[in-house]
Formats: sequence, structure tokens, C-alpha cells
Amino acid sequence: MNVFINEINRGSAEMEIRRDKGEIGEDVILLTVEDPKSEVGSGGATLNALLVVAEYISAKQGYTV
Repeated sequence: MNVFINEINRGSAEMEIRRDKGEIGEDVILLTVEDPKSEVGSGGATLNALLVVAEYISAKQGYTV
């Protein structure tokens, strides 16, 4: 399973265009995750993105986090 995480309003449309052009495979899951805080370098965005991926994969398998 390939997962690509993208920040909201930063390239999500571009990623969809790339998928439509065949540059990103149909098997790649595109997730758009909002940064929980505006503080740069806090690490919050990374942790939030990892949580979203864990929740997504768990839900696909019938589990909850």
C-alpha cells in the first residue's frame, strides 16, 4: 500500500492532476491532512499525518485506533 500525505491547500489539486496524467498510480492513496498548529517546526504536522495514516489503514482492515 502506497500512501502520499499532502498538506491542505498545498498541491492537493496538483496531485489529482498528476494522478489523472498517470504520473501517480491509481494504487497510491492520497490523503490531505491539515496542520494542527501554525507553529513551524513543532512536529505537530508530522505526528498528525502519521495518526491519520494509522487510522486510515486500521479502518481499511476493520479496526479502530
